[in-house]
Amino acid sequence: MEEEPVAILVSGLARSFNEHLYAFLKQLPPNYHLFLSFARSDTKDHFINTAPAIDYLLENPNVKLIIIDSEIPPMTPGLSEREQNVIIYWHRLQKLFANIPGHYTRIFRCRPDIKLQMTIPQFIAHLSAPFEDHTVYIPTGFDIFNEQFKASDCVNDQVAYGSYAAMRTYCQMYWYLKSAPPIISEQQLYSHLTINGLNIMRTDMPYKLVLSQCFTIAICGDSGAGKTTLSKLIQDVLPFEQTLLFETDRYHKWERGAEQYSTITHLNPNANHLEKLSSDTFKLCLGEDVHTIDYDHSTGKFTEPKYIKPNKFMLFCGLHTLHKEALNDIYNLKIYLDTDTYLKQQWKIQRDVAVRGADPSTVLETMKLREPDFLTYIKPQQDAADIIIHLYAKDADTTTIHAAATIKRHLSPSVHNKLLPFLRESPIESANDTIHYKFREQVAHTEFFVHLKANNCNLKIPNDNYEGIIQYLIISLLWK
Repeated sequence: MEEEPVAILVSGLARSFNEHLYAFLKQLPPNYHLFLSFARSDTKDHFINTAPAIDYLLENPNVKLIIIDSEIPPMTPGLSEREQNVIIYWHRLQKLFANIPGHYTRIFRCRPDIKLQMTIPQFIAHLSAPFEDHTVYIPTGFDIFNEQFKASDCVNDQVAYGSYAAMRTYCQMYWYLKSAPPIISEQQLYSHLTINGLNIMRTDMPYKLVLSQCFTIAICGDSGAGKTTLSKLIQDVLPFEQTLLFETDRYHKWERGAEQYSTITHLNPNANHLEKLSSDTFKLCLGEDVHTIDYDHSTGKFTEPKYIKPNKFMLFCGLHTLHKEALNDIYNLKIYLDTDTYLKQQWKIQRDVAVRGADPSTVLETMKLREPDFLTYIKPQQDAADIIIHLYAKDADTTTIHAAATIKRHLSPSVHNKLLPFLRESPIESANDTIHYKFREQVAHTEFFVHLKANNCNLKIPNDNYEGIIQYLIISLLWK
């Protein structure tokens, strides 16, 4: 008996389509048919986001239709660029759906720039399960990305599937958008579906956005933990002209010494413009410039705003980089820096006395007052990290810093054997899907080079001991 055909609709900017989504979809059985719509290069991205080669895609007999779309639909004057992009997004999807023959009883649609985090059999199981009438199936998460636009009753607008009738109504969102500004896609999709009598069934279909051909690293930790030092260590082993270090203290609401800090600390998310942090991070990952101020630690003042360009490797460093779940889904690598209390105290005293002329006792008192907010807002972010780097000093000796790393199990296979020569004891496997590595205190940078070369990597590590270990760990993860 012939398998029931399933239509896979993919529409939007191609971005990472070839490397991730198409690499997955082309493994599907022959009854899964692809209908593709890509925008022409109508994006401001600094990265290469062009439509895949048509001839290459047409070699796949499962590809039934390809549209390269440059049409801009009529729009109401005065719409923001974001609102215009939403209209174009849904206009292209409804045009694509209009080309789907009615004999397809099962429809799946998604953006081109997603990476499905499941196996082929798991995906097929989702699409083969019985569909309820008048129901659209939408994965959990991504209900509203840009938190600059506060809205309730929102739903993921990136992935959906269901029957032909349900998905036909879903793809008619364009006509609802035209009549209902202001335009917040996730909110209006929820309204459109409910007004038309469709149930929304949330499903567990894990995926992440791969917005462009850049590699993003988030670095999070307490004030004085050494985040900037860690970021620069990583920056030193990445191609210099292709790396952006983006520090997020620029999103503090107030300058140093502001009266507001008498009742709230900068560790509290409410003392920071985290909605702007989310928006700017998202734009940089899309390959767009952002216009933003910076924070001068030597003066405690904000600088004049300037344009910052994205780069191939981007490091986002700050107190709250792992605070937003939506941002955690787009980072390629998430690091939490766990520095012991004594070491943090000594480093912060050294920095604040040298740079700011602070009194050591005042520094310690300030750290004590901030401890509750650290435990409430900063430390819990380690749960979102792929890697927790632990730094500590023994017997109050800050001249010899000890390093360890807790690595999520899904990353461990790519680095496990590479780390073994530099361990002082066997790795410890934990019940929470992590592996804990304790490193030797003394390691010369020349040792790292020997092992990198054995793994066909010609990069050099300039630092010894714990600094070199961190650099070696990052290189081992990036260059698999």
